[in-house]
Amino acid sequence: MLYFKKLSLFFSVCLLVWSSHLAALSGPVWKVSQGTNALYIGGTIHLLSPQDYPLPSAFDQAYQSADVLVFEADTQAMKGPKFQQLMMQSSTYTAGLSLKTTLSPTTYKMLSHFLR
Repeated sequence: MLYFKKLSLFFSVCLLVWSSHLAALSGPVWKVSQGTNALYIGGTIHLLSPQDYPLPSAFDQAYQSADVLVFEADTQAMKGPKFQQLMMQSSTYTAGLSLKTTLSPTTYKMLSHFLR
């Protein structure tokens, strides 16, 4: 369980840092094609703020070109209370743990400096 929390923390920090730069990106959408067939892959995170909108125009272009839209997760299941409770449990520190106590002092200092 501790490994899962550390892994979850790592990805959360990465997503947080990446989201702070999302608006500056020209568009995290990749097109893979062969002949007339194309697959668009949109790299997003799910912790956006109102300032992150509108998304880069590359998303609109990919949506307009697509015949089928596929999500990597069951979005209906994510709306349920069971999923929300699980997310809260796995993304919250307990028993006196914090970001500062989990990261090494050097990493914590670097992260603090970057986020400032």
